[in-house]
Amino acid sequence: MQKLFQTIRFKIILTLAISSLLLLVIGFFGLIGMSSLNDRLQATYDNNVVPVTQLAKTRASTLNVRLLLWRTHAEKVQTHIPRIRELQSQAGEAWRSYYPSGVTDEQEREIADQIDVLMKKYQVSVQQELTILESEDYTAAAAFQAKEITPVGDKLTELFSADFASNIAQARDANAESSAHSKAIMWAGGALIGIGTLLGVGAAIYLVRAVSRPLDQAVRLAGDIAQGRLDGEIVGDAKGEFGLLLNAMQQMARQLTGTVRGIRDASESVMVASRQIASGNMDLSSRTEEQASSLEQTAASMTELTQTVRLNAENARQANGLALAARNMTEASDAEVDGMMQTIGKVSASSAKISEITGLIEGIAFQTNILALNAAVEAARAGEQGRGFAVVAGEVRSLAQRSSSAAKEIKDLIATSSMLVQEGERQAIKVGESMEQVKQAIGQVSQIVGEISAASDEQSQGIEQVHQAISQIDAVTQQNAALVEESAAAAQSLEEQAGKMKAEVMFFRLGDETVAASRSRGSRNDMQARPGTNPVRSGEADAATTHKPLKHVAPRLSGNTEDWETF
Repeated sequence: MQKLFQTIRFKIILTLAISSLLLLVIGFFGLIGMSSLNDRLQATYDNNVVPVTQLAKTRASTLNVRLLLWRTHAEKVQTHIPRIRELQSQAGEAWRSYYPSGVTDEQEREIADQIDVLMKKYQVSVQQELTILESEDYTAAAAFQAKEITPVGDKLTELFSADFASNIAQARDANAESSAHSKAIMWAGGALIGIGTLLGVGAAIYLVRAVSRPLDQAVRLAGDIAQGRLDGEIVGDAKGEFGLLLNAMQQMARQLTGTVRGIRDASESVMVASRQIASGNMDLSSRTEEQASSLEQTAASMTELTQTVRLNAENARQANGLALAARNMTEASDAEVDGMMQTIGKVSASSAKISEITGLIEGIAFQTNILALNAAVEAARAGEQGRGFAVVAGEVRSLAQRSSSAAKEIKDLIATSSMLVQEGERQAIKVGESMEQVKQAIGQVSQIVGEISAASDEQSQGIEQVHQAISQIDAVTQQNAALVEESAAAAQSLEEQAGKMKAEVMFFRLGDETVAASRSRGSRNDMQARPGTNPVRSGEADAATTHKPLKHVAPRLSGNTEDWETF
C-alpha cells in the first residue's frame, strides 16, 4: 500500500480527484443557488406580476363600463349596451382569476375582501342601470349612475390603487430578499473558489516537486550517457515510476557498457573478416570476368549457328513448296491422262458402232446385188420387154458392188483405226501408271522434305532456346561480375567503416577504462586531422579509397540479392 502512495500515478490521480471534487462542490453549489433564485423569481411572477395584471384588467373594465354608461345616457343610444355587458363579463372573469387564489398577503386580503363586496354591488348596480337604459329613460339612468354607480366606482378605484401598492410593496420585499440571497451565494461561491484555488496550487506545487526532482536526475544521467560517460551513478532513493525509470536508465548504462565492449571486439573481427572477403572477392571477380568473356564468345557462335539453321530451314521450306507444286502438277497431268483414256474409250466405242454400221451397209449391198441379179434374170426371161429393166438392174448391181467395196474399205480402215486406238489406250494406261508412280515418288519426296523442314524448325527453336539460355547466363554472369566488384568494394568499405566504428566506440568511458578512452579520443582526433589515414593496412587503404563507401553500395546490393544467390 505504501508503494502505491509513492507512485506518480497515485499523486496525479489524487491531485485530479481533489480538483474534480472542488469543481463538483462549486458546480453543485452554483446549481443550488441558480435553482433557488429561479424559484424566487417564479414566486415573484406568480404572487405579484400575475395578480397585478388581473387587477389592472379588472380596473380597466370597470372604468370602461362607467364611461360607456355615461356615453349611453348622454348620447341617448342603445348601441353601447352589448359592449357594456361584455366588459362586465371580462371584469368578473379577471376578478375571479385574482380573488381569492391570487391573494398572498394579509393586508392585500383585507383590501381584496372590500373590493369583492363593492364588485358585487357594482355589478348589481350596473345591471339595474342597463335595465333603465333599455327602457330609454336616460334621465333616470343618469341620476341612478350619479347616485349609485359613481360612488361605488370611485371607491373601487381607490381600493384598486391600494391593492396595486400592496403588490408593489410585496414585489419590492421579494426583490430585496432575492438580492440578499444572491449576494450570499456569491460570497459562498467566491469562498469555495478561493479554497479550491489554494488547494489546486498546493497540489500543483506538490506534484511538480514530486516530478521534477527525479526528472532532473534522469536528465543528468541521460546527459552523462550522451557525453560518453557510462560510469554515472544515481544519487538519492527515488520511489514510484521515476524510481523504476532511474533504475532502468542505470541498467541501460550498464548494458550499454557491455555492448560497447562487445562492439569494440566485434569491430576487430569485422576488420579481419572484411580483409579476407575483399581478397576473395577480387579473385572471384577476375574469374567471373574470364567466364563472362567465354560466354560472350559462345553466345556469338550460337548466334551464327542459329542463322545457319534458320537458312537451312528456309531452304527446306522452299524445297517442300516446290515438291508440293510438282505433286499438284502430277495430279493435274494424271487427271488429263484419265480424260484422254476416257476419250480413247469413247472413240473405240464409236469405231465399233461404225464397224457395225459398215457391216450392215455391206449386207444391204449384198442383198441389193442379189436382188439386182434376180432382176436381171427376170429381165432376160422377159426378153425384149425386160431389156430396160435389165439395164436398171445392171446399174443397181454395179452400185451395190461399189457400195460393198467401199464398205469393205471402210471396215478395213475402221479395223486399222481400232487397233491403233487400242494401242493408244494401252500406252495411255502405261502413262497413267507411270504418272501414278511419279506422283507417289513426289509425295515421298515432299514428305521427306517436310520432315526435314520440321526437323530444321525444331533445331532452330532448340538452338534459339540454347542461345537465349546462354544469353541469360551471360547477362547473369555480367551481373555477378558487377556484384562481385561491388562486394569487393563493399568489403573494403566495410573494413574502413569498421575502423571508424572502433574509433567512435572508443568515445565512451567505461569506468575502469578512462585512460584508454582518453587515448582513443586522442588517436581519433589525430585521424580527423589527417584524412589520409585510417585503421586498415596501407596497401588496402589505397584500394579502399578508390571505391564508394558502404552506405552508397548497400542499395545496389539489396536490389540484386536474388542474382547473387543464383550465382
